[in-house]
Amino acid sequence: MRNNLIVFINGKKKEIKGKQAFMNLSDYLRDELGDKGTKVVCEEGDCGACTVIVGRPELCGVTADKNSRFQYRIVNSCIQTMLQLDRCHIISVEGLTPNQSSMIHDGFKLNEVQQKMTENHGTQCGFCTPGFVVGLTDLAQKNFGEKLNDQQIKDALTGNLCRCTGYDPIIEAGKLTQTNKVKSFIQLYPEKKIYNEITKIEAQISINAKTISGEKDFFASDKLEEILIYYNQYQNSQILSGGSDLGVLTNKGRINPTKIISLQNLGQLRTIKETDDYYSIGALCTWGELENFTQKHYPEFKKIIDVFASPQIKNVATLAGNIINASPISDSIPFLKVANCKLELTSTDGVRLININDFYLGYKKLDLKANEIVSSIHLPKVTKNQKFKLYKVSKRKDLDISIFTGAFFLDFKNEKTLELDDIRIAYGGVGPVVIRLQRTENFLRGKKLSLNNVSEAKKIAIGEITPISDVRASSNYRFLLAQNILEKLFYELSTPKKKIKI
Repeated sequence: MRNNLIVFINGKKKEIKGKQAFMNLSDYLRDELGDKGTKVVCEEGDCGACTVIVGRPELCGVTADKNSRFQYRIVNSCIQTMLQLDRCHIISVEGLTPNQSSMIHDGFKLNEVQQKMTENHGTQCGFCTPGFVVGLTDLAQKNFGEKLNDQQIKDALTGNLCRCTGYDPIIEAGKLTQTNKVKSFIQLYPEKKIYNEITKIEAQISINAKTISGEKDFFASDKLEEILIYYNQYQNSQILSGGSDLGVLTNKGRINPTKIISLQNLGQLRTIKETDDYYSIGALCTWGELENFTQKHYPEFKKIIDVFASPQIKNVATLAGNIINASPISDSIPFLKVANCKLELTSTDGVRLININDFYLGYKKLDLKANEIVSSIHLPKVTKNQKFKLYKVSKRKDLDISIFTGAFFLDFKNEKTLELDDIRIAYGGVGPVVIRLQRTENFLRGKKLSLNNVSEAKKIAIGEITPISDVRASSNYRFLLAQNILEKLFYELSTPKKKIKI
């Protein structure tokens, strides 16, 4: 068992011990290594100034990129702790150009993206620029040899904010980038050497350190049984997976965990497995991985994932984390509730399955034993007669907290006439938990989805919810949404889709 972390940063091996292990990656880069290119602004993963690239090897259970043994993804370094990065290869903005020969007057090397940013005036104060450069470099590598378009660039940079330059020059720099001139990480760094060194490193880690905020303990392993034994012994430990929420709460002083267990090395929890009746989604599957999976199997949920968060967040945040967070405005729980998914809960006592509709006992109260973790989510398959409709209302289209969410599962007896065999409805943002509208379901079940029936259903629905007024919306507005979303559902399903001739 080790008492240190081993990471590679811009190709160089780093051994991290003691309190350094509990630092954010951005602080470690800036304060310990002196690499000041990575900026810190919000410390919430919102602005993207701290964007870096993290390469996870195959041995961590990820699907590696083509022609590589690593999966390289952009992340927000301000909410990634060093604890999550053991046996990873991290590339910061300083590491994007180590082997290039073209230099400007002060000796700093520019890569193709940086060159186009300077030529097209894509930077003004420059504080956000490193994050944009890292994001665009990552995009260019993934589209090597192709010309980048507006939409690709906008999608890739949804997690990067600029307050003074304006986005047009930055987008133009991306469009003019010659992607075949952007060297791959395999070209920049001796991947085989890094990978071979990583494979020799033991996965089990135990670290104790005295930090400014007090004494802390950390444990990690690549064996689930070892994790469960430790968690059973120290049930007050904080489970760490993606850390997108935990990082924010820690940075803002809301929590200060003293015992932390990382699941990052549990490769078996990163898989999506198919059975005859359902898909088993491992607890460590990220929203980014779900985005690819749902494109084919649950396209309606894919639309929600598209606007859920930035690439930096989706590359680390997990579906299981969103479930455990238990927010009444969660973007995933309404869908999972109407899908009737089951949670696989694992402990030293064994495995138990629970329907997600029975999991939430009250605001932030879960049917989860002190020594249990969510190991996977069982998502039922759908037939050709079944359909999901999902809605999210927020002030911004992208990357915003929900005001209201609505989820519908429809099992049609006859889809053309909108005759229903079954219907399930879940609303978020209208109570202390995401609510299943069982009385409304009972009224509509077996009926035709007509305007008259929808009008009656609206009256029943508002009797099942208890919305409050807060900074995002008033209770009256949420009552209106709860009714109007049913009408929107009806018109979307009943209006024939027009075929567009091209």
